[in-house]
Amino acid sequence: MSRTRRKYESFPGDNTFLCKGRLVMAKNTSVFLGNITLLSITSFLFFVFDSVYLAEHSSVAFPIVAAVLFCLTLGSLLRTACIDPGILPRATAAEKEANSDENRTRIANGETNNSYQQSSIRTVTIKEQAMSVRYCTTCHIYRPPRASHCGICNSCIENFDHHCPWVGNCVGKRNYRYFYLFLFFLCIYGLFVLGATLYRIVLVSREDGNRFPNFLGKIPCSVIVCLVCFFSAFSVIALCGFHSSLIATAMTTNEDIKGTFKKRKGIRVKNPFSRGNFIMNFIQTLCSPMPPSLMDRRGFDVPDEVSNTSEVLV
Repeated sequence: MSRTRRKYESFPGDNTFLCKGRLVMAKNTSVFLGNITLLSITSFLFFVFDSVYLAEHSSVAFPIVAAVLFCLTLGSLLRTACIDPGILPRATAAEKEANSDENRTRIANGETNNSYQQSSIRTVTIKEQAMSVRYCTTCHIYRPPRASHCGICNSCIENFDHHCPWVGNCVGKRNYRYFYLFLFFLCIYGLFVLGATLYRIVLVSREDGNRFPNFLGKIPCSVIVCLVCFFSAFSVIALCGFHSSLIATAMTTNEDIKGTFKKRKGIRVKNPFSRGNFIMNFIQTLCSPMPPSLMDRRGFDVPDEVSNTSEVLV
């Protein structure tokens, strides 16, 4: 008797499922693991050498604050990497056939320019702004506005922002807030560690009579941590600032790159997803209720789904 499979086991996209489908990641996680390794090694060196010294010679607040920031940074990173980013279920065989028939009918009736590509585009109106809804030929669904097909994960993602190898997952509707919090906490944590390490270097230099570079030889780990934080700070702060501006204007990275809401022929395109001001946009992005996952990952395949794994509804 064959074992009944759960739906994540026959999922046609290029995702990796862990803990029996409870966790979702991209298939290639090498960059993510490198990111985790760098963060962990740098933090280990800081806590073992710098924070102990600062606790003894200055204040115990240094290791306490650093530990809290490290936990917040690592927690938001893992949360971003391991949850469903907003994968849209693929069409069933019946839904796929219905959509194909509809597109052929539209071409036959002359509703489009006799082009399948044109027939696969619909227009919906959101707050008096026309938005295109496109048919995905891989997932065989009409993607909702702001959704896009990720070529790396091979799935349509709701409110698709971008695929981020540094977090080992797509960034979309369900994990964008955690991605932004990861950048935010990483900025604060990196700057705090950089400042604390520089402070230790100053204290050691005073003990050694400011004899440069002799005193640096006594604290090689502090120098390494300082250099890693210094060179990482520029890119992380810039990226956090970029996403802060996107949140303030209620846009995604994908929309910004494509220029979805930029002027066209001198006419300003209104963003129907903006709440009117940056404060409300931040509240909407970071404080709104978490939308449920549309994937029934741990559900069981029914017999007809098992025989057509490429058409499984997940």
